[in-house]
Amino acid sequence: MPLEPPLVLLGKARDDERLALLVAGNTTVTDEQVGFLAQQGIEKTLKAVLSCHGLAYRRTHDLSELLDALRVGGVAYPPGLDACVSLTPFAAEMRYDYLPPEETPEKRFDRATALRLVRLALEWAEGIVGRHDKQN
Repeated sequence: MPLEPPLVLLGKARDDERLALLVAGNTTVTDEQVGFLAQQGIEKTLKAVLSCHGLAYRRTHDLSELLDALRVGGVAYPPGLDACVSLTPFAAEMRYDYLPPEETPEKRFDRATALRLVRLALEWAEGIVGRHDKQN
């Protein structure tokens, strides 16, 4: 029996989080790499929930667009998750271009914050996908 798309996406999001946690403290791993893993984990959780609710979404890395699709579909998500939109550039632009130099210390990429956002997204999505899985 094939796996349900929400379960597959959630499993892949967990993999992204697991790897991000393993490398986040390693100074030889770049912010771009950690940011990419965080962005990917959140993207997959959002898509898992959208899929779970039968809501259509484009093939996109734009976290803002995915959050908008949830809002339009009437799916509530944790308020702090809005901060994840700052990770969107890690999915494409920063994978192929360069990370611009930080102008101020306040704008520096915060790995711990990115990982907290992934955890927030996963905990929220696991509750929704888990309930859906039990109903099927």
